Amino acid sequence: MNFTRYLKPSIKADPRDKMVFIGGPRQVGKTTLANTFIKSDQQYLTWDDLNDRGKIKTHQIDPQLKTVVLFDECLKPRKRVARDREKSINVV
Repeated sequence: MNFTRYLKPSIKADPRDKMVFIGGPRQVGKTTLANTFIKSDQQYLTWDDLNDRGKIKTHQIDPQLKTVVLFDECLKPRKRVARDREKSINVV
C-alpha cells in the first residue's frame, strides 16, 4: 500500500545544513519515511548494528558522501542503576 506522507515536503524543503529528527510512536513508518531521502546503503546507519554503532561512536562516517545520512534507532540510552545494599546508595 502506498501512502502520501504529509511531512515529506516539509523535510525535503528543509536546508541541507540542518539535522532533521523524525519521532513518533512505534511502527508508524518513521524509518520508511526517512529511507525515501537516501540513495545508497552507505547513507543508512543503525544503532542496532554493532558495526554501524562503532562508526557512529568513533565518527567514522564517509566524508565523501556529502549528502543525507540516516541514523536509525539512535535512542537515548537508559541509565543502568545498581543498588549497593551495604551502603544504601545508588550507583549510576
